[in-house]
Amino acid sequence: MLSCLSLTILGNQGPFPGPAGACSGYLVECGGTRLVMDLGPGTLARLQLAGDIGAAQALVISHYHPDHFSDILTLRYALRKAKNQGALHGPMTLLLPVDGLDDFVATYIGDGYVDLFDVVPVEDGKTVELQDLSLHFEAMSHAVQSYGVSLQPKTRGAKAGGSQRWLLGYTSDTGPCDALVRLARRSRVLLSECAVAATDQTGIAAGHVWPEHIGQVAREAQVERLILTHFAPDADVASVATAASEAFGKRAWASAIGCTYHLQAPCTHGAGGRQS
Repeated sequence: MLSCLSLTILGNQGPFPGPAGACSGYLVECGGTRLVMDLGPGTLARLQLAGDIGAAQALVISHYHPDHFSDILTLRYALRKAKNQGALHGPMTLLLPVDGLDDFVATYIGDGYVDLFDVVPVEDGKTVELQDLSLHFEAMSHAVQSYGVSLQPKTRGAKAGGSQRWLLGYTSDTGPCDALVRLARRSRVLLSECAVAATDQTGIAAGHVWPEHIGQVAREAQVERLILTHFAPDADVASVATAASEAFGKRAWASAIGCTYHLQAPCTHGAGGRQS
């Protein structure tokens, strides 16, 4: 019986990668299902360290900002090669925000590669069932349409809006909003953007959150574990994590590229990853 999933950090920076860094990208594995959430610059190389590209059945693009999707351009080449070699079992499910979907497919997928993907539109409140995973999408507050994602092993039987918490919530890019609060209340583990380093900088980055805010949201929602991501390349990540931890009332984890978390009851940090 499935009771856990793993989360591997492929990239944790934005809006561009720093030296040896990578932008937003996350690999979720549950049973026989491998799902990628966002594929920003630098993440495709990291994905290959976790296994064959063709073994990922689905890709979620949370919103149409390049630091969350641009590696899809070279993903097309990798999938075409895998298909030509008989190593691709079928089209990759590609979950895209419904607003702007046609333009995105025409511009970034193109007629020559559309056969490699099974495109599924995402809208507010939609639940998608994959092989071993349930995904629930909620519109967040950002400069463009951006979707947070709740994830749960299907055998757990959680329902969106029900009393049982989903195992993992991913905020995507968002500013403070009611949807962020709802996502946190639904999540046992919250993977949250933290693009603004300090409270006094909130005016410079509309549509993002800062450590004190997300720490407070997670505390009030009684989140079990808070994992921070989407750091500016020059951010003092340790200070960001400290500020979030103080507001959270316990340790907030700063994600690190290559780190793997094994999420289950009780939540444990994966032996395959390290945190400083």
